[in-house]
Amino acid sequence: ELIIKLTDESDLFFLYKLHLNEEDFQNLKIEQGLLVDFSAFPQHVIDYLEMCVRDQQNETTAKFQLHLVTKDSFSDENNDQTHLKVVEISSFKHLTHLSLLMTRANDKEIKTYLARRLQLRNEDYDRMSNEYNYVKRELETKQQLLNEKSIEFEKLKLEWNSNNNQVIGKHMQELAEEKQKSLQEKTSLQQKLENERRDVEQIHLKNIKQLQENLNELQDSTKELTSLKYRN
Repeated sequence: ELIIKLTDESDLFFLYKLHLNEEDFQNLKIEQGLLVDFSAFPQHVIDYLEMCVRDQQNETTAKFQLHLVTKDSFSDENNDQTHLKVVEISSFKHLTHLSLLMTRANDKEIKTYLARRLQLRNEDYDRMSNEYNYVKRELETKQQLLNEKSIEFEKLKLEWNSNNNQVIGKHMQELAEEKQKSLQEKTSLQQKLENERRDVEQIHLKNIKQLQENLNELQDSTKELTSLKYRN
């Protein structure tokens, strides 16, 4: 059995339906000259609907259209009946490929339909609510993990800075000690050089003095020898 329902999202009470069994289809096939079997008919209906939807996106060149006709101006019978027609539009005429008799739903059927829609909406809401809660929990978990990683990063950063400062401080202390050591060695060397210079000067002065004394003694001896020579 083929079941077709027409609804309108803007009108919750708009509901037309069609229940077509194989026996009804045989009558429809004869009346409208259809060339397909009952087993292939549903797919052809789907194909027609898809063509109408596709062509509807370009209304200026729409070739296939769906018409919901409540009163058939070409027939005087059952004017209150509603037909769903697949119409091919051409510059010559409007050609109806398929016409399906739709029945307007009664109050009970509309209530059942609305109850089913409400149930589906509730199921969709529950599903989306569950998905939202799941995503929310995942986000909270990720946020908590991010916070933990941020704290760990800051801790490592402080530790690194502390260690780095210690290394820098130790290095600067070593440099200061080396500088002080070099300064002390320089001062010691300068003092040593100064002492050696004084010692050399003193030795030099002492040698000069000794040489001068020796020279004086030699001169005195020479004078004495000269004096003795002339006396003799």
